[in-house]
Amino acid sequence: MSAAAACPALFIAAPASGQGKTTVTAALAAHHRGQGRRVRVFKTGPDFLDPMILERASAAPVYQLDLWMGG
Repeated sequence: MSAAAACPALFIAAPASGQGKTTVTAALAAHHRGQGRRVRVFKTGPDFLDPMILERASAAPVYQLDLWMGG
């Protein structure tokens, strides 16, 4: 696979709320964006504040993967 076709991905998870998933994700998104990479963040669940934080860190829309919560 060539570098142009590669699509590296990272999945951040924890067993409960309040474990720092959003903080770690925002830090990684901001870091990689600062390195000139295009970053996309996806979210599941009912939280509406986290997507705003992640959108600011990634400078891109955050996509809701939970179709039941997001419509």
